[in-house]
Amino acid sequence: MSSSGSKHITRTLWRKHGTLITPWLFDRPRSCRNFNNIYNHKPFIFYCALARSHFVSSAATVQVLAPAQDHVSTRTITSNNITTTTATGTETTTTSRRYNKRNNGSTTDRRQCNDPLKERLSTLKIENATQKDLDTIWKLFIQRDLELQQQASTLTTTELTPPPIVFPPLVTALFRLIAQKGTMDMMDTLHKRFLHPDLMLLRVEDIEWVIFANIRHNKTGRAHRILNDMYNSGKTPTLETYHHFFREHGKYLHNKRRRHIIDYLVDDMRRRGVHPTIKTYMQLLTTEAQRGSSRERIQIWVDEMMALEGKTREFQIKRKQAQLMKLVHILSNHAHPGLYTVLHKGVNVGLEFDMSTWNKAIVTFARIGNVDNANEILNLFRQQRHKMMMGLNTTYHSLIRAYLNTKPVCMDAAIQTFQLMLQDGIVIDESIYNTFLLAYTKHDDQMEVDDELRIKTLRQLFRVSSKLNKDVPDVIVERLFNFYIERQVLSEAEQLYWDLRYNHDNGQPQQRISRRLQGRVFDTIEAFASKQQLLSAFSLMYDLLANDYWPNSRSVCAIIKGCGARRDLDAAEQLLSIMEDIASDKVRPVVYATLKCEQGIALRRKQEEEEQ
Repeated sequence: MSSSGSKHITRTLWRKHGTLITPWLFDRPRSCRNFNNIYNHKPFIFYCALARSHFVSSAATVQVLAPAQDHVSTRTITSNNITTTTATGTETTTTSRRYNKRNNGSTTDRRQCNDPLKERLSTLKIENATQKDLDTIWKLFIQRDLELQQQASTLTTTELTPPPIVFPPLVTALFRLIAQKGTMDMMDTLHKRFLHPDLMLLRVEDIEWVIFANIRHNKTGRAHRILNDMYNSGKTPTLETYHHFFREHGKYLHNKRRRHIIDYLVDDMRRRGVHPTIKTYMQLLTTEAQRGSSRERIQIWVDEMMALEGKTREFQIKRKQAQLMKLVHILSNHAHPGLYTVLHKGVNVGLEFDMSTWNKAIVTFARIGNVDNANEILNLFRQQRHKMMMGLNTTYHSLIRAYLNTKPVCMDAAIQTFQLMLQDGIVIDESIYNTFLLAYTKHDDQMEVDDELRIKTLRQLFRVSSKLNKDVPDVIVERLFNFYIERQVLSEAEQLYWDLRYNHDNGQPQQRISRRLQGRVFDTIEAFASKQQLLSAFSLMYDLLANDYWPNSRSVCAIIKGCGARRDLDAAEQLLSIMEDIASDKVRPVVYATLKCEQGIALRRKQEEEEQ
């Protein structure tokens, strides 16, 4: 019809006195040009969307019931003014249409129509929420819910009372807040309040946070029951829902039942049409690497992860390679048997591991004595050695040290690795020989080699090491002296001293012996004297004195006692005379006392022989 004389069509579509709308309906998603106002749940602002509609005339009016407040107001909105009728009187405010369109109402109108609960939820960053924020929002929710139930009790209708908020994003935000920050009682109350079969308010995302809250409070069985309820209602869980279950059951992966549950969930999510992603497989693989020991599970999940297809193949390959690199480090830290599988898969897809990764992977198994896995990775590494020749020396050294530092010592594996070094043409420096020297001088319970072979091997290793490096570390020489003295192989200890003193190639004296090693030489002299092998004892003693090494009193006293036992105190007196000529002030009184005591013993022995 025409607008002149006959009734406009909008007069028929909309009743002249306006439309009556309940507050909770504004939470429903509606088409509106200014979405922020609808999202912030400002009921009165909904008029602005209606006022701009082509189906509402300028003379039409809309009545909107604001949320429950301390006062009651009725607003009649026309094209030119806003009339507010309150208990105290009537106030008329004149505003232009352009102002209403731009600002969606005055500040006073917005303040009166805002819902505090919705305002707090819409502006809250849940990850930064505090306990105070949680208490405030929960208090507002309970208060608003009681108000709605009281209003419903005064009506004769039998319809279910909706909760305070039904706008899906805010409902999900509330569930997430309670699940992450709240208690289990809060979540139970919230969950029961939204269980309206007719209203269908709960979405899959909301149920996910209910499951998370149950898992967080160690109610895993209850979480599984909720998951089954989702299955029965025809809903498909989100991928993150399964991730929550994987994280929880992964903490107890040593339990056989928990492992079966994880396998069942993986199969179940495929049946439900939820496809695992790289994140899913990395979560499963990380859990298995940290708490499991199944090589087959690593093999299956790595193959499935590498078979995933993405939108961009190049990006997907780079992402998978980065995840494989991360997984290798995790497996290396826990010495998982599946490490070889991941390394082999990475090599096949063209991933180049650096030297530190190879070294860590090999040495990890060598340190725990797992020779088979270490050799398996070593053989894989040797196939790639043409790409990293510079790092082979470090790898072999680290592997040999790891074998020789285990308990018990893996000597056979270390020797086999040493032979591989010779086959690969690796230059062997003195550090390898020194490592073998330290290993061969360990206690008998850590070495399954007889003493004769050990002594022969030690002699050869020391000579090779001394040729490569004239300055053999004192700690190794000291260990050798101790080994020979403990086993009373004093001839080897004496030979070690001459090897230290003179160079076998030209017979020239080498560097001076440190004070640390001088003590071990004096111990050797004392051991010779106690066994009455005075020739070797005097040989070492006179060589020390000739090269300005002053002996300790204990070794000198041992020689004096040995001479007394051999009835050759003249040799002891001669040694003492030489020492007095060199430095008489350095001779201790205990030396003279020992000599006098031995002379007394010799005199009594002589008298007894004469009496007989």
